[in-house]
Amino acid sequence: MSGKARGSPRFRRVADLEARIEKLHQFEKWGTITPLDFESLVESEKLQKYWGKLQEIHELMREAQALADGINADVREAVRYEAKSPPEQSPG
Repeated sequence: MSGKARGSPRFRRVADLEARIEKLHQFEKWGTITPLDFESLVESEKLQKYWGKLQEIHELMREAQALADGINADVREAVRYEAKSPPEQSPG
Protein backbone atom coordinates (compact mmCIF):
# COMPACT_ATOMS: atom_id res chain seq x y z
CA MET A 1 0.00 0.00 0.00
CA SER A 2 2.79 2.37 0.72
CA GLY A 3 5.10 1.23 -2.08
CA LYS A 4 6.26 3.18 -5.09
CA ALA A 5 4.35 1.09 -7.63
CA ARG A 6 2.31 3.10 -10.07
CA GLY A 7 -1.06 1.70 -8.89
CA SER A 8 -0.29 1.79 -5.17
CA PRO A 9 -2.44 3.91 -2.84
CA ARG A 10 0.58 6.05 -1.95
CA PHE A 11 1.31 6.69 -5.64
CA ARG A 12 -2.38 7.56 -6.17
CA ARG A 13 -2.21 9.86 -3.13
CA VAL A 14 -5.04 8.28 -1.16
CA ALA A 15 -5.89 10.93 1.43
CA ASP A 16 -6.27 8.83 4.59
CA LEU A 17 -3.71 6.17 3.73
CA GLU A 18 -1.99 6.10 7.12
CA ALA A 19 -5.33 5.67 8.92
CA ARG A 20 -6.25 2.82 6.57
CA ILE A 21 -2.92 1.10 7.15
CA GLU A 22 -3.42 1.42 10.91
CA LYS A 23 -6.91 -0.11 10.63
CA LEU A 24 -5.43 -3.06 8.75
CA HIS A 25 -2.80 -3.54 11.48
CA GLN A 26 -5.53 -3.46 14.13
CA PHE A 27 -7.56 -6.01 12.20
CA GLU A 28 -4.56 -8.33 11.89
CA LYS A 29 -3.99 -8.10 15.65
CA TRP A 30 -7.70 -8.64 16.39
CA GLY A 31 -8.07 -12.13 15.06
CA THR A 32 -5.98 -15.14 14.42
CA ILE A 33 -7.17 -17.13 11.47
CA THR A 34 -7.34 -20.84 12.06
CA PRO A 35 -7.93 -22.94 8.94
CA LEU A 36 -10.73 -25.48 9.27
CA ASP A 37 -10.25 -29.10 8.27
CA PHE A 38 -13.59 -29.67 6.55
CA GLU A 39 -12.83 -33.33 5.95
CA SER A 40 -12.84 -33.93 9.70
CA LEU A 41 -15.90 -31.73 10.31
CA VAL A 42 -18.25 -32.81 7.52
CA GLU A 43 -19.21 -36.25 6.24
CA SER A 44 -17.07 -37.11 3.22
CA GLU A 45 -20.15 -38.19 1.24
CA LYS A 46 -21.71 -34.76 1.78
CA LEU A 47 -18.51 -33.00 0.71
CA GLN A 48 -18.18 -35.18 -2.38
CA LYS A 49 -21.79 -34.39 -3.31
CA TYR A 50 -21.09 -30.68 -2.84
CA TRP A 51 -17.96 -30.72 -5.02
CA GLY A 52 -19.83 -32.71 -7.67
CA LYS A 53 -22.66 -30.16 -7.72
CA LEU A 54 -20.13 -27.35 -7.91
CA GLN A 55 -18.50 -28.98 -10.95
CA GLU A 56 -21.94 -29.33 -12.57
CA ILE A 57 -22.60 -25.63 -11.97
CA HIS A 58 -19.25 -24.67 -13.48
CA GLU A 59 -19.97 -26.77 -16.56
CA LEU A 60 -23.44 -25.22 -16.93
CA MET A 61 -21.88 -21.76 -16.61
CA ARG A 62 -19.38 -22.58 -19.38
CA GLU A 63 -22.22 -23.80 -21.60
CA ALA A 64 -24.29 -20.69 -20.84
CA GLN A 65 -21.31 -18.47 -21.66
CA ALA A 66 -20.81 -20.23 -24.98
CA LEU A 67 -24.50 -19.63 -25.80
CA ALA A 68 -24.20 -15.99 -24.71
CA ASP A 69 -21.16 -15.55 -26.96
CA GLY A 70 -23.14 -16.96 -29.89
CA ILE A 71 -26.11 -14.71 -29.15
CA ASN A 72 -23.79 -11.73 -28.90
CA ALA A 73 -22.26 -12.56 -32.28
CA ASP A 74 -25.73 -12.97 -33.84
CA VAL A 75 -26.86 -9.60 -32.49
CA ARG A 76 -23.69 -7.86 -33.67
CA GLU A 77 -24.09 -9.36 -37.13
CA ALA A 78 -27.78 -8.38 -37.29
CA VAL A 79 -27.03 -4.82 -36.21
CA ARG A 80 -24.16 -4.59 -38.69
CA TYR A 81 -26.46 -5.89 -41.47
CA GLU A 82 -29.23 -3.43 -40.57
CA ALA A 83 -26.76 -0.56 -40.54
CA LYS A 84 -25.61 -1.43 -44.09
CA SER A 85 -29.11 -2.00 -45.51
CA PRO A 86 -30.91 0.94 -47.09
CA PRO A 87 -34.06 2.04 -45.28
CA GLU A 88 -37.26 0.44 -46.58
CA GLN A 89 -39.34 2.62 -48.85
CA SER A 90 -42.97 2.98 -47.93
CA PRO A 91 -45.35 2.46 -50.85
CA GLY A 92 -47.01 5.49 -52.13
